[in-house]
Amino acid sequence: MRLQWIIIGYAILVTGRFFWRALRVSLQEWLLRTEPTPNSWEEDLLLAHGMHGPHSAKTTPPAPLKR
Repeated sequence: MRLQWIIIGYAILVTGRFFWRALRVSLQEWLLRTEPTPNSWEEDLLLAHGMHGPHSAKTTPPAPLKR
């Protein structure tokens, strides 16, 4: 009877460690995906005002008008 409880306890321990590692790895991956870039707040501010960030091709100044 005691051997049976040792086996059950070990199985619970192994299963718990497996799920804990899976949760930790998936949480780390999620945090890496959602981690903001250093200049993201600047880009958000520019986009909020209708301007384009450094990733855009429209960052060159407009050509002067010819009369």
